[in-house]
Amino acid sequence: MAAGLRMIPLMAIPLVLYGIATLFISDTTSSPVSGPDVAAMHPFWDAGFAEFRLLSGEIWAMTFGQAIVVVAAFCFFFSVMRSASSTAQTVIGTMLSVVVLCLFIVAFLTVQACGTSVFFMLTVFSFLDTLAAIALSMMTSRARIRGAVEA
Repeated sequence: MAAGLRMIPLMAIPLVLYGIATLFISDTTSSPVSGPDVAAMHPFWDAGFAEFRLLSGEIWAMTFGQAIVVVAAFCFFFSVMRSASSTAQTVIGTMLSVVVLCLFIVAFLTVQACGTSVFFMLTVFSFLDTLAAIALSMMTSRARIRGAVEA
């Protein structure tokens, strides 16, 4: 069971969270904020998520869009750490990461609610995750082959 969970791409978490959030955006009448200098963004993603008072006295606020990007950054980090091995589960996980990347790209290009800068950043994280997994698996397999030849 645990080996099967290792195959699930962690970048699917932000994709699912974004999808769930877009299902519950109740303000369907507002149009996305956009302009020549601003990417299209639904007002929900700019809404405040949390506020913290810093030691300096300033109030630092995080939006929902920033929060989901932070979640994606942590998923990316743990995904790269996890892909450093060269087991069969890692190879299958890398293939599933390619599928998740394709889902991100297709959703970004075709789904209106996914045409935001937040979703674009999630797509970039998924792209980098896939590239890192492929590069790491190539390096570890090359090291294993070199070790087998030298032995």
